[in-house]
Amino acid sequence: MNHFSRVIALAVAALLLLAVPAFAGIVNGPYLLDPARRGVTVVWETNDASGQVFYGTDSNNLDQTLTISTNDNGMLRGKLICLDPNTKYYYQVKSGAQTSDQYSFMTGVEPTDPFSFLAYGDTRTNTADHQAVVTGMMNETNVYFVMQSGDLVDIPFLPNEWVDFFSVELPMTRNLPEVPIMGNHEAVGGRPTFEKYFDTPDHSGQAASMFAFQYGNTYFINIDISIAYASGSAQYNWVVQQIQAAAAIPSVRHCIVQGHFPPFDCGHHGGDADVLLFRSTYQPVFEQYGVDLMIAGHDHNYQHSRVNGIDYITTGGGGAPLYDVNPQSWTIVAVKTLNYIRVDVNGDAIVVTGKQPDGTVLETFTINHVFGNHDGSEPPDPCADDDTTPDDDTTPPADDDTTPTDDDVSPDDDATPTDDDGSDDDASGDDNGDDNGACGC
Repeated sequence: MNHFSRVIALAVAALLLLAVPAFAGIVNGPYLLDPARRGVTVVWETNDASGQVFYGTDSNNLDQTLTISTNDNGMLRGKLICLDPNTKYYYQVKSGAQTSDQYSFMTGVEPTDPFSFLAYGDTRTNTADHQAVVTGMMNETNVYFVMQSGDLVDIPFLPNEWVDFFSVELPMTRNLPEVPIMGNHEAVGGRPTFEKYFDTPDHSGQAASMFAFQYGNTYFINIDISIAYASGSAQYNWVVQQIQAAAAIPSVRHCIVQGHFPPFDCGHHGGDADVLLFRSTYQPVFEQYGVDLMIAGHDHNYQHSRVNGIDYITTGGGGAPLYDVNPQSWTIVAVKTLNYIRVDVNGDAIVVTGKQPDGTVLETFTINHVFGNHDGSEPPDPCADDDTTPDDDTTPPADDDTTPTDDDVSPDDDATPTDDDGSDDDASGDDNGDDNGACGC
């Protein structure tokens, strides 16, 4: 698209924005972001100043409520925390007088448990092809989240393209948390819209698509190619710090990186200067620390490359026009086709399966590797009440004294025979605040 065409498109986009009615209720969504062991973020678009998320483990009794009182750029973002791990939750949202249908999600697993996720990218341009890939992904079972490696839309400042994107994605992402990053198309005037829809407080980096998180026994690092990423840049230093930090986490066995550019590419973009810079910048880092797998898009096809023991997947067949492939010395598989991948993580093994939308398997391979300094210990639980201080309820959930182990709001509330949870917390009558209780717990 030339400069004049982009100016015209921008003007049309502005007119479309002015034409959008400012009505209350749910404008777009809800959908899920930030998959975690004990939480998830529920997001939806609305003109209401506040809203609620109703949720619970019983579809007939959503007995918990989160009220969101801050509307951020037309979005309500509700972080559900301290949920039970590896548990199915049901939820619905409300804005004004409108309540959504009920949806569900699975919370994350313990580091010792297996899990599976999906990944794809480059969904722009052809809505029917995008739909075919998403339909294939929705036929997968026992998966916990989906990664999206960028180029979600073609012209990111055109509102109708985001309408098309969400019309395809929402049936999946209402029930499956998504982990999206920016591609080069979002980099052309699309950052404000991307940040509106996908930035959340959980993102620990410096940009909406520059963030890291642990899921199960695996650490995921997301790189934003739309900002400086070369050696010595702030993002480069952050990536190295994240890999080093992951290597020091005892419960982490694997490290997976997602970025839009494929370091080793036998397709249309293989000789691009920005792709080659990405390779020269991060290949040495990945090899130095033993990263298990990198997932990318950008080239609209399926590719699997292996260089010095590191596996690189290009899964850019999500709906953009397909590109030819020209296999190189590092190429294991290269196919011009719509595609996605399924990744199954179980202990030391990562099994990657490339698939076409109809379920046809392009390849399956296994990575057997232990990253970092894993020693089998469990990570700390930020939601646990350890009763080591008189009141450690500074983070939710507050100790509501419904269990025999009670930390109470004062060191010793034994002025009465019973504690405020209705049980006898000091059978001997001594005022030592030990709460060891007549119940024997």
